[in-house]
Amino acid sequence: MCDIEAQDCRKCETKPLNADINGIIGKKTIPESIESHNNNEELTADAATKRLRELRARRERRHKTLIVTILSFGNFCVAAGVSIQGPFFPKEAEAKGATPIVYSSIFSVYELVMLLTSFKFGQLVSRIPANLMCGFGLALAGISTVSFGLLDHLPDGLLFIVPAYVIRIIESLGATAFATSSYSLITYRFADTTATMFSIMETCFGLGLIVGPVLGGALYEWGGYTVPFLVLGVLLTLSAALILMFLTTNQIQSKDYNRDKEIDINSNQQVISVSKFLLNPIIILDSFVILTALSLIGFNASTLEPHIRHFQLSPLMTGIIFVTLGLMYAITAPVLGKLCDIFNHNLTLFSIIGTLLCLAGLALIGPLPGLGLDTSLWLVILSLFLFGVGTAAKQVSGYSHALNYCISNRGFGKNKSTYGLVSGLFFSCISLGGFMGPTIAGVFVQNFDFKFATLVMFAIEVILFVVLLFCFTTSPTMPSYHSTLVSNKSIANISLLTFRTKFRGPVVTLNSDHLGKDDLNGVDIVDEAILYFKANVFFSSYEIQSDADRLIIYLTLYIIECLKKIQRCNNKNAALQELAQLAISRFDIPGDPKFPLNSVFQKPKNGDEAELMRSYIQQLRQECGQRLASRVFDTDNGPPSKWWTCFAKRKFMNINLSGPGN
Repeated sequence: MCDIEAQDCRKCETKPLNADINGIIGKKTIPESIESHNNNEELTADAATKRLRELRARRERRHKTLIVTILSFGNFCVAAGVSIQGPFFPKEAEAKGATPIVYSSIFSVYELVMLLTSFKFGQLVSRIPANLMCGFGLALAGISTVSFGLLDHLPDGLLFIVPAYVIRIIESLGATAFATSSYSLITYRFADTTATMFSIMETCFGLGLIVGPVLGGALYEWGGYTVPFLVLGVLLTLSAALILMFLTTNQIQSKDYNRDKEIDINSNQQVISVSKFLLNPIIILDSFVILTALSLIGFNASTLEPHIRHFQLSPLMTGIIFVTLGLMYAITAPVLGKLCDIFNHNLTLFSIIGTLLCLAGLALIGPLPGLGLDTSLWLVILSLFLFGVGTAAKQVSGYSHALNYCISNRGFGKNKSTYGLVSGLFFSCISLGGFMGPTIAGVFVQNFDFKFATLVMFAIEVILFVVLLFCFTTSPTMPSYHSTLVSNKSIANISLLTFRTKFRGPVVTLNSDHLGKDDLNGVDIVDEAILYFKANVFFSSYEIQSDADRLIIYLTLYIIECLKKIQRCNNKNAALQELAQLAISRFDIPGDPKFPLNSVFQKPKNGDEAELMRSYIQQLRQECGQRLASRVFDTDNGPPSKWWTCFAKRKFMNINLSGPGN
């Protein structure tokens, strides 16, 4: 403590320090030196706090940049590992006695393993730290890549073929572990810019696919079979070391990382099954969007060279044409990712646009019969441009829509489990698509011709376009309504909002602190639920924007139960008796086995909290029933309004609230 402060404090130690320092009540009692000194201390403290916030924000930006940079480099190396052996491995494999079917299957087993294991690794993301899975996955892929480069030292025949399969499988396991965990990590860490970060990762992956064959061919020509795999293996191992050294658990986690259970996939701590995750029409459609994009890329990769062979291009020009699709994908993916983040409520439209571009490309590259066009080089190049933009739009929008739908409409939590499942879905789809595209191409080109194979791919895209257009045009155009009320208190993840009521329970009266942001003139949560009922009841899904929205969901479902009782009553008094009995009858609360909303409501932590929740919900039911009766009946002796009772058969969110005693 400074001398001035100590001296002045001794002089005024008997004076009331809580007196008015501006002398409004009377004479100033705190010496000016203390007042000035305290003001300086406050200014210094404010400046220090501001400086600390700036430093934290700067450190956070550095951490995010580090995460994106290292993981993007890892994606680049993994993609290069997929394509680096393309220019020279078939020739080497044939020299070792492998047939085209055998060495083609050595390539495809990589995709098959990724298809079979993506979801398993996606589930492991919630149990194993993402940085460890990323690092060890890359290390495994790097060691396998170097081992693959030593195959030319093995004898011909099975002693070459069997180790090639085994090493390729192990490499795929490492790459899949890295891919699913890295995409899950990026999605979690950049929750507000998911599509943008996803597109950056995809751009690096696309660049790896482009650079891989060029790098592999150059290194093979310079140093032989082993050198390409040795260089790439070292790069993969270096990426793994960077991840394990610099991406610590604290760095990759956001400040609310441990709030995974806030809206977990279920509140009873059960792990959601992959089948339950997949058996949803929207998820199936998003999967088909991603799958068709990769099928088209695989179809093009396996048929383009024979299709343009009659142009008698040099190997360099052929390579440049091959790069066109990947280059356009790499250029447009970040732009489309940013647009998907901005217009994240119209992601289906991006899928439709991407499908239209792919349809246009397929129509021109053949070209399709009936268009009156002849095959030309400029049409092929234009088609590849369209494929690049179209497949980028489909992949970015398909992944983003699946993720947003699971969180906003299915009640999945913003946590590692959800992101792991969606990442597993994505890589399973790209693996299956990468397998289906060349298969379709091989079967139909061999038995028919290129134009017929193109027609098959065109028909698949037409089916996808029709389904997407149907979903886009039939989705509700009116907005769902959400609560504007806020509260600092909650039970589990339900807002403990006050409301006007005469019934006994935890709530006494409306608190003005809980008014909405637009000043609803005393409207409380019960008023909101009744007011928004006729608009919200039509929705099969409902985005939860706040804890108060869970009360809107519950009360909307309860109003339907009330209307079922009311429609059998001849007057208001009879309805009030029925509703009073319904309100106090036994009902399920979050955590009970038969409660239909356990996916979005948390289970109470203990018995006291469960009792408080039950009492609070009962009070809501009583008040809601009484107010609803006043709305439905115009007179005390008249029948209920048909405009209200017609909603008794509606199913909000495709579920019914548990009935009394259930």
